[in-house]
Amino acid sequence: MARHVKKKSVKHRKSKVVKSSKTARPKRKQVNFSVFYEDYIPPKLVVRDKQVTQIQQTMDNFHKNGIAPNLLLTGVTGSGKTATLQFVLKDYQKGAYTFVKCKQMKGIKEVLAFIGNIKPLARQRAPELLPKVIENLKKDRKAIVLDDVTVVPSYVELLGYMDGIYRAVQSPVVRVSGKTATAINYKL
Repeated sequence: MARHVKKKSVKHRKSKVVKSSKTARPKRKQVNFSVFYEDYIPPKLVVRDKQVTQIQQTMDNFHKNGIAPNLLLTGVTGSGKTATLQFVLKDYQKGAYTFVKCKQMKGIKEVLAFIGNIKPLARQRAPELLPKVIENLKKDRKAIVLDDVTVVPSYVELLGYMDGIYRAVQSPVVRVSGKTATAINYKL
């Protein structure tokens, strides 16, 4: 015996959509990916007060008194050397310093040309550029910042040129390096 069961008809109610701020889907928080960029400057530095003060003193002494010592910033990759330096430099006019990204330079000639604001000839060598670099820096004195200096081929030779510039112009040279100062091997 088969029983036929009558299905109950179900009335579907349409739910009312109430548009209110409580039921609305929350907006996604915007993520700031600039923190991953190489040129990111943090709005605030933590535990870098001593380094910030030393860099500021060097820059202030140079601009007030016309002379300042050279600086060497060293540390392991990602420790915040460049970020600390850029944090301080953002408070100074762009013309107060020359910031050289050594990773983007092919060699000593290109670094010197950038510092001296010179367009070198194809066959010119670094020793030929140095007098013009010094001349231009004497006209427009500014601090020289060499970021990641150890990536430049023959960077020890570059440091010799920087010493010559410092002696002639008294522009402080700020070197940023992942290697410590004692790791530089001089050939005698």
